[in-house]
Amino acid sequence: MDIGDIVRLEGRRYSIRGLDPDGVEPRLVYLEDAKGRTISVPFAELLRAALSAAPLHLVDDEEAT
Repeated sequence: MDIGDIVRLEGRRYSIRGLDPDGVEPRLVYLEDAKGRTISVPFAELLRAALSAAPLHLVDDEEAT
């Protein structure tokens, strides 16, 4: 997971804009939508979702276009 990767949360696409460093609890991922609005999501939730069919998951390059 890197800054600039695309994720989908509840049907909306977001770009990863930042990540808290290891050791910060709770570690958050900062996301930005197409309109420039930002939200934060717990890192652990993003990892769980990336491995499951949850509403939040990583999107590969082909799916993002």
